[in-house]
Amino acid sequence: MSDGMVVKIRNIRNRFDEIARHRESLRLHDEDGARKPEYLKYPLPTTPLINTARVFGRQEERDDVVKMMGLVQPLALGNLRCLRTLILHLNDEEENGFLYEDPDFPSFDGGDISKAERLRALEIRGHGCRLELTGSIGNLKHLRHLSLHCFKFETLPEAICTLYNLQRLNIEECEKLMELPGDIGNLINLQFLSLQSTAIKKLPRSFYFLSKLKILRIMTCPLDELAEEFGNLAQLRELVFHEIEIKTVPESICQIKELQKLVITYCYNLMVLPRDLGELTNLRSVQFCYTMIEFLPVSLAKLATIHTLYAVVEFSNSISWLNDFVNLKEILCIEGLENINSIVDAELADLRSKPYIRELFLSWISGTQDFIIGTSLLQVCIQENDTCMILGEDTDILLLEALQPHSNLQELTIDGYRGLIFPKWNYWLHNYVISFEDL
Repeated sequence: MSDGMVVKIRNIRNRFDEIARHRESLRLHDEDGARKPEYLKYPLPTTPLINTARVFGRQEERDDVVKMMGLVQPLALGNLRCLRTLILHLNDEEENGFLYEDPDFPSFDGGDISKAERLRALEIRGHGCRLELTGSIGNLKHLRHLSLHCFKFETLPEAICTLYNLQRLNIEECEKLMELPGDIGNLINLQFLSLQSTAIKKLPRSFYFLSKLKILRIMTCPLDELAEEFGNLAQLRELVFHEIEIKTVPESICQIKELQKLVITYCYNLMVLPRDLGELTNLRSVQFCYTMIEFLPVSLAKLATIHTLYAVVEFSNSISWLNDFVNLKEILCIEGLENINSIVDAELADLRSKPYIRELFLSWISGTQDFIIGTSLLQVCIQENDTCMILGEDTDILLLEALQPHSNLQELTIDGYRGLIFPKWNYWLHNYVISFEDL
């Protein structure tokens, strides 16, 4: 064997020995393919800074990579004047026994952000951080998107109201935030506003002058009042109220003709909906559940534009109001039939005049059915009251007879029925599947 070949073999063997020595650092195993390193509990921060201890390879190549990235010294945010999008994940508290610290990640000063003069999108996740935003954030005149998550501040700087180009404002899990800035209405180009898990109880008057707002989501906060000026939000397309403490919805909401989606859920103090909701002629999707609402407004029944109606009316004493809802689609569930006022009340519901109902659930037991939100569903839960009749086997038969569905019905489920025979209409409905539960 020639000397040259011996040298090559020795070099190859030395290279393999070097790889073996770095096996643990490289986290290589026999079964390895592409996989996520186990130590990454949090996603890597979106920053040009990296931990040089986690750059693997030949020493000279590691140095080249660091030099190429310009990371010999930590960079201040103020030097990144051409930055368009900045996403920061901060953490100064221990979570599940793990404290995320990166020695190469720079200390963050809220004032530094203002030096990124051309910033378009800013997202900061505090993870419980006590950062206080300063008025210098108002220097970001080109900002379009601002998202703040998991901070402990009680107020936002008024300077935010000078971000006239801001189009999206998202505030989540800032549980100590008590109020919005008084001049929030100055954000004349704001189109999206989401407030989730805050301590806001009242909206400032200027809020109702956000004339270009198209999507509003207020969730999990003690907000207990909406002003009658709510109707000024004329461009609103989507409105979501979830787990807030309002008792009424302003009648002026019926003036928002562009509204297409309305969601009100887990608002346990809400008892009445606006009477003229049917004036919202562009409404496509409606969702009401887990409120104190006893019936849906009759005007809503006249809207043929509704594609999806998901409503759970939990505290109804009657079902006669269903008479007006001729356009009900997909699924109708009536629970608590043992509490119905009378057979006449069931007849007035006139289920046979509703040709678009595909599935019908009739239950003499309350709280037995669970449905997937997103389908068209009206679920009515009849509550016990002083005037309800005492139903037995014979009256159950009469009641089921009065609840005759349209012949287009495809599926019928009966739960808790105590009658011994079925109604006459059962024999001429041939195109549906019937199932029984707890009979």
